[in-house]
Formats: sequence, C-alpha cells, structure tokens
Amino acid sequence: MSDLRVKNVPIESVIGGIAPNLKRAGRQLFGACPFCGGKDRFYVDLYKNYWGCRHCTPKPKDALALVALANGLDLNTREGMQQGLALLGLEDMPAGKPQMRTTKGIALQSQQKAEIGDLRPSEANSPHWQEQAVKFVNTAYGALRGEAGKAAWDYLTVKRGLAPAVLDRADIGFNPEPYNAVWGGVEVYLPRGVVIAWDDGNDGHSRIRIRTAESGKGKYRQATGALNGLYTPYPIGCGDLVVLVEGEFDALALRSACYAHVAAGGNSRVYRIIPVATGGTTQGRVLRHVALLSVAARVLVALDDDANGAGDSAAAWWLSVLPNAARHKPARHDLNDMLTSGDDLLAWVKSGVSA
Repeated sequence: MSDLRVKNVPIESVIGGIAPNLKRAGRQLFGACPFCGGKDRFYVDLYKNYWGCRHCTPKPKDALALVALANGLDLNTREGMQQGLALLGLEDMPAGKPQMRTTKGIALQSQQKAEIGDLRPSEANSPHWQEQAVKFVNTAYGALRGEAGKAAWDYLTVKRGLAPAVLDRADIGFNPEPYNAVWGGVEVYLPRGVVIAWDDGNDGHSRIRIRTAESGKGKYRQATGALNGLYTPYPIGCGDLVVLVEGEFDALALRSACYAHVAAGGNSRVYRIIPVATGGTTQGRVLRHVALLSVAARVLVALDDDANGAGDSAAAWWLSVLPNAARHKPARHDLNDMLTSGDDLLAWVKSGVSA
C-alpha cells in the first residue's frame, strides 16, 4: 500500500510476546536473545526504534524483521510479507499496476505501466549458495586489503574517491583471479575484479557483483542465482532521506561525502542521508524494497543523467509508485562523477530537498 510505514511501528509494541523479560537501561531494553539464547546480547533501542543481537543479528533491524524471524516467515515471498504485515496491523501493498500519476512534469505513457514484481525463489535462498557466497565475500574482503588488491584499493580510494571506512562498512572486496564453483546447484563464474556484496536483510547476500575490466563482457558480472532487489548497505529509518541512485559506486560516493563531512567536524546528522542503488535502470522493482523506500521521509530519485533519457524513464517508474519521491538529476552523469570532479554532494542533496 502506498502509505505503508513499517518503521513507524514501535518495536516496544511487539517485543513483549517475543522477549518478555528484557531489562531497561535508559532508552534501551536488553537481555537474553530469544533467537540464539545468548545472555545480554539482545537489545532494543526505543529511540531509534530498532533491535539487534550482538551475536546472531549484528545489523539493526525493524519490527517487521522481528515478527518475521519470531514466526518463521520469509519476507522474500508474498505470503511471508503479507503475514508479517498482518502481525503488525498493516496492509500489504497491492501487486500489479498501481495508479498512474504525473510527477514533477514527467508524464508516464501508457506503455510505461508501473508493475511491482515479487522476489521469486532462486538459488540465493539456498543455504549452500549462501554459505559459498559468504566464504567468497570474506576471502575477497581480505584480498582487497592485501598485496594482491593494492591496485584495486588505489583504484577505489584514489580514482573513485571512496573513503576506506565506507569500503570496510560495505564489505567491498577483490577477486584476484577468475573463480569457478557450484553454489546451491548452479555453476558460478566470477571474473577478476572488485567484489560488491549485496545484503539480503537477513545476515546473508542477495547478490554478488564484480566490477571487472574483462573485455567483451561489460563492466559488471554477477553470481548466477541472485535475487532481484536494491543495494541497501545502510538501514533506512522513517525520518531518513533516501537518495536512489543507479550504481553501487554512486551510493558509496555519497556515503563517502557524508563520512568526509563528519570527519571534518561536521554534523553527524548527514548520516540520515541514505544512499540506495538499483544496480540497473530497471532493477529493484520488488515489493519488499518498494515498501522499504516508502517509509523514508523523502526519496530523491537520482538515477543517471543519460543522453538517451534512460535514467529519466527509469526514474518515472519510481515516481509512479512512491508518493514521497521526487526526481533530482545528478549535476554530472552520476554521483561518482560528481565526487571525482570535486562537486559538493551534500550541497547538491540540500538543493534537492529544498526544490
């Protein structure tokens, strides 16, 4: 539904039936984890409205993830999503063809009907696929920070201008040589190149992509069996400003600008600017992630400024399904071009908010 606000559901309203014996310390509740049983590992932040476990759930999650895990629901399926939303007293977003509208002067043509797809079953749901993906990402993480990854590290930090701390947080790695293996029953080939891991929201990976210089194959390759969705390396809250970009490096470029601002003594509230990438002009159009973006205070749709208008066309789809969205073109082709050209990304974001 267009007014879905999962992040507005207080975790305190559902935690009692899942972890009834938590202790309060200021704005936090803490105690034994109802999932792994670890003592004093589980916490709920009542102010930021998220929960986690320092052992089994290190990345903070929302109320929907809590009730889903407690009830064994798979949020990557329509049935699981519907059941999770029902437990929170929310309605599901209807599939199919949301009502068309014209936003910011971009008129959707009849042939551009917005359709929200489902996350379909794939090899990425297989425990073996996940096991191999995690192993590959961990190995690549170490390789990027070793001798084999020195050139790739320089490419990312010097040529691309990405902050080392941001690369660490996003688990960016390097694959030093062509890789062949079988993950979950499918053959996976990954060439030499920079490794970009996509979080599936459940301590696993939905997609593994390689930025490669391999000739004749395009700039990006990905592991067979991946799930469609969005690149969301940072949690989204109901008061956050989402900047929706096309490439992962664009998302990391904006985060690097935020990091540099804070490191220079600036206000850490810039971390409420959350970059999210589609990975392609028509990618990411799935129920869970449309719902996720709808909880943000605002979404600036900053897909590439292409000469052929592909970015504008793709942006129109997001404007048709997100009532909190507005088109905000990059000042150059994309955000990473802006960063490497010395543009002030935060000033550019501010101009989009005030427009």
